[in-house]
Amino acid sequence: MLSHFDNLTPAQLSGVACVVCADEDGAMVPVGIVNGGQLFAHRACWEPTPQPSLTPSVLVLGPCADEDERRDLRMSAFDVADQLGLSVTVATSLAVDVRDFAAVVVDQGYLSDVTATVLYMEALEAGVPVIAPAGPQDLPRCDACGKARQYGVARSEFEHYGRTLSESLCGDCDDRTPGCSWCLTSGEETEPVSDGGDGWMPLCAPCAKVQKARIRRQGGRRSARKVLVA
Repeated sequence: MLSHFDNLTPAQLSGVACVVCADEDGAMVPVGIVNGGQLFAHRACWEPTPQPSLTPSVLVLGPCADEDERRDLRMSAFDVADQLGLSVTVATSLAVDVRDFAAVVVDQGYLSDVTATVLYMEALEAGVPVIAPAGPQDLPRCDACGKARQYGVARSEFEHYGRTLSESLCGDCDDRTPGCSWCLTSGEETEPVSDGGDGWMPLCAPCAKVQKARIRRQGGRRSARKVLVA
């Protein structure tokens, strides 16, 4: 009995649709029986091993001495993933190598935390780019959409009638953003989805659907909303 699937659709119960993502296309494997009916799932959906991010990842540093601070830091990491369009990992111990990341993002109050301070100094020594959040009075705005962003407004130069001009673009408007960290699809909207631990990955709608189903099946966090109300 697959007790972790409480709300299967008729198509899922009849074996037509994947019990994880509910899609009916693609090859599937039998995964169990409910009420005498055989259930099926895509192998990729049913596989419990999380798929790693294929896009650059950044490390987020900040106060992490207790669970309240770690929860706040995870929420800051969600904003970083949302605005940069990159996978993020939250540093809650010294068991990480800052050289494994494309950049380090420091949250407010990071110098008050021993772990964050040590990793920050290691990043400076290793030459890893360090990104600090902009203050409330200095939030940069994207020239394309006009949104103010605490992180991730990049300046780009281009030629226009023989003149070199520049513009500031957020992750949503910058076509250089890698896109979905699983399928690498670019040009489509992504959303940060929990990687099953303390990090977030930008995923397109189909990949996000699969990952959320995996997290739900494993009893973990699906999205930022659940963390916010916890």
